[in-house]
Amino acid sequence: MQLPVILPPETYAKFNACVHCGLCLPVCPTYLETLDEADSPRGRVHLMKAVTDGKISASPIVFEHLDRCLVCRACEPACPSGVQDHDLIEAVRPQVAAAALGKDKRMKSRALQFMIEHVLPHPKRAAAALAPLGLARKLGLGAMIEKFAPGASALAKAAKSNNAQRHDITSADLPAFAPAKGTHKGNVILLRGCVGSVLSDSVNHAAICVLTENGYDVHLLTSEPCCGALAAHANDPESARAHAIATVDALEAKGGDAFISPIAGCGAQLKSLHHVLAGVDQYEARAKAVAQKVRDISEFLLEANLTPPRGRIQRTVTYHDPCHLAHAQRLTNPPRQLLAL
Repeated sequence: MQLPVILPPETYAKFNACVHCGLCLPVCPTYLETLDEADSPRGRVHLMKAVTDGKISASPIVFEHLDRCLVCRACEPACPSGVQDHDLIEAVRPQVAAAALGKDKRMKSRALQFMIEHVLPHPKRAAAALAPLGLARKLGLGAMIEKFAPGASALAKAAKSNNAQRHDITSADLPAFAPAKGTHKGNVILLRGCVGSVLSDSVNHAAICVLTENGYDVHLLTSEPCCGALAAHANDPESARAHAIATVDALEAKGGDAFISPIAGCGAQLKSLHHVLAGVDQYEARAKAVAQKVRDISEFLLEANLTPPRGRIQRTVTYHDPCHLAHAQRLTNPPRQLLAL
């Protein structure tokens, strides 16, 4: 019988790291919701290995359990054996999707798949698509939107919130170049993110303000490619590699002392570009050089000896660790250190 899932030996070997101890269970959001072992990290490892070994078929129910994985990576810091669940999920799930859902269908929702492939990686298209969704929410049609495109209504709400916050910082568009103030310390490239430039552009504005105040020239890419995180999470490794190649080319051409990402998911993907492009001729080494210069904004500011703020804001705040900042990039202290200044 032909195996429905084929993995390179180095990826297959990662199955053997899991000792099924169960320490991942209390940190897995889907297991805590369903209390189903098949929705736990160790359960998914067992399912993926069984499918790869040909013991079970790549059925819709197997895909259902793998599809529920958020790839938040909370299980990875909790694992004493160092199982890299995201590597296994992103290697196996696309093949299970192809077998269970049919040719060219990578997600259960064709509308969401279309959005991820053709809309969200392109900021202008994303902004245009979210505008009518925002109007539909105002008219009370949010439930209908969710039926056909799960998550779209929430995206529209986030875009509206971002626009409101943006005017608190500046009403101008992001400048292609923002000069350093005071003593010049270096040049950095700010990566806005394809979805981030629409949903959290206020954060990008704030990042430019902080970086220039601390002596850094801030440059933007004229045409910033998607890093590939969306495609990787949406069972499309070929598109993820294509985006990664475009990103490496663009960042190499632009140069700079560091590539700054204020978006946790993008930063995690950018720091792993060399893994995405492993084995790709002429790109793996180049991608590693690019990845080594990627920094989260909080990480970079602490490394750069942040100029102490001139005043204080007396507020009580709640800080929520982004999944990919805490679990993928393993950065939990820098944001707290910045807030404590």
